[in-house]
Amino acid sequence: MPAQQPPATGPVDAARLDLADGEGARWALTHDKDVIGPQDPEFRIKRNGPDGTVVSNPVPPGDVPTGDLVAAGGGVWLPVRDAVLRFDPGSETFTSFAGSGPNANVRQILGRPGEVWLPESGLDRLMVIRTGEAGAVRG
Repeated sequence: MPAQQPPATGPVDAARLDLADGEGARWALTHDKDVIGPQDPEFRIKRNGPDGTVVSNPVPPGDVPTGDLVAAGGGVWLPVRDAVLRFDPGSETFTSFAGSGPNANVRQILGRPGEVWLPESGLDRLMVIRTGEAGAVRG
């Protein structure tokens, strides 16, 4: 019988919301269980590299994930309220792409090489971001 690991405790304890493989790593979206104050990030994107190294990057304050994490097209994509965030693993920065209107409600990310497709269920529209990347974009 394998040894049981004790549960993590304290402010770093987090619930895993989603996983994605791509861009040379496994990615996890986590929700911190204990948020200490307004500047303490509630959500994080974590990169688990091929060597086992884990890097945690906080999702910008106020951005609440609304759909699945997708790692492709040169970045890690995360739908949030009325926008989609692209996390650049190289610079460890987020870029926000606003939806085509209020209440866009992107919950899914799809695509093909060089494009990311964002079905906006709240507006009954399909928005496309051209990434210029040669790699396949899948969601």
